[in-house]
Amino acid sequence: LEADKKGMAINVTCEPTPLLITADPEKLGRLFSNLVANALKYGHGASYIHLTAKQLGEKVVITVANDGEKIPAEAVKHLFERFYRVESSRNKATGGTGLGLAIVQSIVELHHGSVTARSDDQETAFVVTLPVKQVQKEVR
Repeated sequence: LEADKKGMAINVTCEPTPLLITADPEKLGRLFSNLVANALKYGHGASYIHLTAKQLGEKVVITVANDGEKIPAEAVKHLFERFYRVESSRNKATGGTGLGLAIVQSIVELHHGSVTARSDDQETAFVVTLPVKQVQKEVR
């Protein structure tokens, strides 16, 4: 609904289908909810949000990308810090606490994965890499 109001198309691509991983479903739901909400809220001028998931060997790479305004290179370095907000995004219309991407990073790390961000004139993308299987650590 929010994407329709903003004139954005949301596209999802997944290879293979189904793509199964061992993970906490509630936490992954929060992770992707935060990434998509961020794209909707801060992807000013974007016409799309692409979600792409691909299995590469024992890892899954998930990308959430949009063609909205570029995030300044200096800001990209700080996006996953708690309470960090890109200066131009601080206004009453968007709200936000600066915690969404820090939560994303925390969830990814809990799953022994990694998350990165990149932004250029064509696209802003958040790339999450997770292992297909979680290794259970023995508790003694």
